[in-house]
Amino acid sequence: MKEGGGPVSNFKRLTGDTAREILEMAGKEDTRDNVEVLLHYTILHANEIGQPSGQDLSEAVEEHKEPPPKRDAAVTPAC
Repeated sequence: MKEGGGPVSNFKRLTGDTAREILEMAGKEDTRDNVEVLLHYTILHANEIGQPSGQDLSEAVEEHKEPPPKRDAAVTPAC
């Protein structure tokens, strides 16, 4: 597949290898569909393995949750 622009041209900058080289090592044809699958798995790998420890998004979300609103003791619920 032609590496003229977009994600395919950035693949080498991000990984050090061209998409064509990786597909060749995997025994896959250099087609648009195979490049899209390769990019998908590369992104998944980067998100799961490549992130620095302690930067898990779910942990960050838990740390920044808004506390529940305080209830005023003087206010009684309506019946």
